[in-house]
Amino acid sequence: MASNTHQAVEDDATKGTMDISEHVKMWLAFWNGAKWSAAGILVVAALLAIFRTHNG
Repeated sequence: MASNTHQAVEDDATKGTMDISEHVKMWLAFWNGAKWSAAGILVVAALLAIFRTHNG
């Protein structure tokens, strides 16, 4: 049967340390993708506005 107690298995040397370099790289990749996606959407919107096919 499972126990409801929580036992920490970390030692004091690793407790409270975290390497965030992977997180920073992922955030920069996300930001770069979001930036270029927004730029692409604006370009498509501009092209649609310039070359509209209705007679409005």
